[in-house]
Amino acid sequence: MTRHLPVSMEEQLELAESFLVSRDSDVGPGQQGSHRVSPAVYAIASELPNALRREGHARTAVHVYSGALDRFLTELEAAGPLGKGNPLRR
Repeated sequence: MTRHLPVSMEEQLELAESFLVSRDSDVGPGQQGSHRVSPAVYAIASELPNALRREGHARTAVHVYSGALDRFLTELEAAGPLGKGNPLRR
């Protein structure tokens, strides 16, 4: 996520707009989720909704997060299939 979640608000807004344009502004209904993130991602993401609200962009953080996740998934897909992991130990 740290590769795809911008730190600057300008880049965050560009990411949100890019995500919405790629979906023709039709992102469908969402569901609230809970995810564990690294301290580096938390440092950016924890203040994002409030910072965007203060700048007049309330309810935009979800599109920033979605855009970052979309870019991450696209990167994973381009890298090809994952190799086999270690078998479970019993």
